[in-house]
Amino acid sequence: MRTLIAAVLFLILSAQGCNTGYEIYKKTDGVTFGYKWAEARNEAGERVPAILLMVRNENEHAIDYKLSVDFYYEGLLRETGELDYCVPAKRTRKGKLNGVYLISDKFTSDQIKSSDFKVELNDIEVAKIESCNRED
Repeated sequence: MRTLIAAVLFLILSAQGCNTGYEIYKKTDGVTFGYKWAEARNEAGERVPAILLMVRNENEHAIDYKLSVDFYYEGLLRETGELDYCVPAKRTRKGKLNGVYLISDKFTSDQIKSSDFKVELNDIEVAKIESCNRED
């Protein structure tokens, strides 16, 4: 019984420490930015490609961040989106649950997997704030 409890506890603790498939893109000002591709439902209810972002605030204070997500295909900028959220101290915001994602209107899953496709997180701004007062 103790072995079973220890195994379950180990699995829970291990799962909390992993990035669950997020590729680390950049670290700046004590904040780690990452992303991964998944599917989400658009306004019509169709499952379409979506980029899920992960923002980990390792600071002792809350931060507000802004960034643009640029999608390039065949060397040309084809689509862009912006995100602006607050992250409390020592917390992580990621994916659909926290609303930290963008749905692509222009790309298929095959295009995203292509070597002609590139994503960049640009114009990253991180600002120290007192607390997250708004609903993000």
